[in-house]
Amino acid sequence: MENQVVFGALAASAAAVNVALQFISGAVSLTGSSVGGDTATQSRVGKRKHEEEDDSYMPALIASMADDEAIARLGDYVLQSRTANWWDEFCASDDNDPGKWVSNFRVSQSTFEYICSLVKPDLESATPTNFMSIEGRFIPVQKQVAIALRRLASGFAHTIIGEMFGVGTSTVCKITWKFVKAMEKRAMHHMHWPKGEEMERVKEGFRKVHGLPNCCGAVDVTHIVMELQVGDSTAEWFDREQNYSMVVQAVVDSEMRIRDVFTGLSGSVTDSGALRSSGLYRRCEIGEILSGPVQFLHGFPLREYIVGDEGYPLLPWLITPYTSDVSGVPSIQDNFNYKHVCARMSVEVAFARLKGAWRILHKTMWRPDLKKLPHLILCCCLLHNIMIDKGDDLEDGIALFGHHDENYRQQSVMSVHPEGIYLRDTLASHLFFEAHGVQ
Repeated sequence: MENQVVFGALAASAAAVNVALQFISGAVSLTGSSVGGDTATQSRVGKRKHEEEDDSYMPALIASMADDEAIARLGDYVLQSRTANWWDEFCASDDNDPGKWVSNFRVSQSTFEYICSLVKPDLESATPTNFMSIEGRFIPVQKQVAIALRRLASGFAHTIIGEMFGVGTSTVCKITWKFVKAMEKRAMHHMHWPKGEEMERVKEGFRKVHGLPNCCGAVDVTHIVMELQVGDSTAEWFDREQNYSMVVQAVVDSEMRIRDVFTGLSGSVTDSGALRSSGLYRRCEIGEILSGPVQFLHGFPLREYIVGDEGYPLLPWLITPYTSDVSGVPSIQDNFNYKHVCARMSVEVAFARLKGAWRILHKTMWRPDLKKLPHLILCCCLLHNIMIDKGDDLEDGIALFGHHDENYRQQSVMSVHPEGIYLRDTLASHLFFEAHGVQ
């Protein structure tokens, strides 16, 4: 008996040390696959690895009575007995402070319940009939959503999240990916390219806030930094800042709502290269989008467009700032560049909010599955939009302080299109005349 007690104490100590080490290192273990369509696509690396099954949380009685396949199925739903169950204490607390939801899950309680209603059909799974009478607690939808949101918001390792919620490590992993897939299936209506009256509101936002008429959005790229598994660490994923990373391109409106996202390419791809590989580029080139009503400025036509920094080419539908080597009237160009950079701040701030709220994107990801990672990125972008649509504000200090791509140098491209030059000059002249009271 004495030996058993000593052995049990040693095992508990080893588990505690393991949890502490993972907490200190901030290790993040992910698995994922690429997202299709225009929102998020390409990843060309690696075979999908099998997740290690952990059925240690199954009751001994079930393990002795059931076959392995049935145990694996039930393993997704039965809670492991733990001494620490933070979620139960959170729900049972008399504290009615609404801020506790935002602090832990980034969203208000009402938005949390809305997300639960979205993914409920996919997180509720039929329980095998031969297990219906066995005593055990099944993980409700609210707890599954809480596990997934806490994982995405904190970036903590699966082990840490499991200890908080009283579930096994593999359960955290499975629930998170079930949630990610469910969000992709059920929440895509929160991310779409605006049309008609909605687009007019977007353009009015840029005109009113930043002074740019007929502007439909701002585009930029951010990097998701990673540590890769042996075999995946190739030059393809090694970017110019000596990091392994994946790029995320997004177009946002004046309210920082993400209207289009494209990810899955390696960090070695330039901003302009990511643009030309995206569905956004194809749709703009064939006139599927940014082909709405033309505005006339002092008799000159101004088509719909988006703005981007000097890392992008100057195109008929993508307007970049003037650089020092472009001839012209300095006062007109400087005035334009000021308005331009103010409009671009929409996407800069959006990325800072995205990575600040969903810290899993900001931390260095530990050996993510490069095929599934785009799905996780898309899920975080959808959550970002839901927060805006539901009027949820980030807590002070949550958004990243400083640039979303800290230590990444500004890229620059010299490519210009004649129609882009004409459009930029027309817009710059209009803004200068407007600033000096000339109608």
